[in-house]
Amino acid sequence: MISSSENFVIVAQPITVRRIVVSNQKRHSPFLNFRHIGQQARTVSWIVFIICCATRNVIAAPVQRHKSNNNPTPSTMDDETATDFDSDDVLLEGGGRGAVGSGDRFRDVRPKWVNPCGGILDDSGVDPDAPLLEDSEIAANAILDVDIALSQIESFKDDFVRSLFRMSFDEMVRTWAHFHYDWLPAYEAVPKVVGAQLTPRQLDSLELGVTLKKLYLASQTIAVGLEQVILDRAVYGGDFLEQFATTENKLAMVLCSLQMAMIEKHVEPDADAARQLMDNKYRDMRSASGRNLRDFIIVRDYINLLEYTKQVLHHFQHGGASGSSS
Repeated sequence: MISSSENFVIVAQPITVRRIVVSNQKRHSPFLNFRHIGQQARTVSWIVFIICCATRNVIAAPVQRHKSNNNPTPSTMDDETATDFDSDDVLLEGGGRGAVGSGDRFRDVRPKWVNPCGGILDDSGVDPDAPLLEDSEIAANAILDVDIALSQIESFKDDFVRSLFRMSFDEMVRTWAHFHYDWLPAYEAVPKVVGAQLTPRQLDSLELGVTLKKLYLASQTIAVGLEQVILDRAVYGGDFLEQFATTENKLAMVLCSLQMAMIEKHVEPDADAARQLMDNKYRDMRSASGRNLRDFIIVRDYINLLEYTKQVLHHFQHGGASGSSS
């Protein structure tokens, strides 16, 4: 178990003996473990965080969408959502000229997705005399947390979507299949859609080191959006706040596993994803329907990324042999 300095706990369950250590990190077991105390502490931390962000400006600006005839009908949504989407363009509120981006507001707060394992991880934490791990071992270690993260978000995705749009998750995926945000991982980075299986040709063309770098950056990008989802649900009120907070923690576990896998593979990650990649027009939204649609798109793309990561790691876990990767 590795205790992170970012208020979440990352659990690594390696199949092989790890050769990575985190410097000077100590585990402290609490003397009290009452559930209501934890809930009160969580509530206080949200209140403090909300107060720090309560001065943000909220103004209107449009968001692009891909041309598609797959718009939801008014009968499938609540009155507010139906009104907002009964137009030629989808208008989401926020941003605009002169608006201050959330990246500026958070400039003094280190993102949770930067160095997700916590502590100082470098070559000094790797035993130089230990044998190099095979790609199959590296992949096997990393895939465990991906499975946990995928199971967690799938446990509430349908309830979340149905409560907002009166549709199942799969129905929403089909309806908004051609709607994408340019700041989220592109198809080139995650070449599949939700529920699809990669082809043997796609899998055989991959190299683990390069793939780990792409997966790490794509996961960080999702974390940028997920942070805003949690903040808005705390500020404006909304269901599933606790579930999304848990989702963020599970994503941090995935990021830590990928970070350790890159260290094992001796691969340097690209520059960390910055908050500024999520433009202010996607952040400051007065329209509840706009925020709900944004949150669904982030959830959809996150699930697709986890599916892709699982299939890719499964491929390398089994020696790079093509076959079933479900």
